[in-house]
Amino acid sequence: MDLKKELIQLGKGKIQKYKKPQALNPLEAIQILTKEIKEYKIVAEQEKTKRKNITAWENTTLEKIKSQKEIILKYLDSSFDERKSNFESLFASLDKSLDSNNTEQMGIVLNTILDLAKSSPFKDIMNNEKLQDFIDDKKMDMEL
Repeated sequence: MDLKKELIQLGKGKIQKYKKPQALNPLEAIQILTKEIKEYKIVAEQEKTKRKNITAWENTTLEKIKSQKEIILKYLDSSFDERKSNFESLFASLDKSLDSNNTEQMGIVLNTILDLAKSSPFKDIMNNEKLQDFIDDKKMDMEL
């Protein structure tokens, strides 16, 4: 059997299996259309609400990040001011020990200066307890 005849035979079997589409009642079509429009409106409203919730969450999160940024920057300013004051005090002590030629005191002060220089105020940020104390102090200042 050649290929053309085989394809015709296959096609005939398939055509007989499918039913002819039925005509749709106009009233039923309107009801289906109305139902689908109502479902679309419900879904559209749900998605609109979801977008509003996402936007609200985004705004809240951004405000939280901004406030945390401000707190951390103030903490770092305070920390650097404290370090500056400590260094000034230590160098004043070093000057006194140099003037009095007190080598033992010089060694102690120099070691303290080196220890302070090795430490970083950024590591204190990782210490939540110290940062939380700072935040609590700032809250007290804001309340007063």
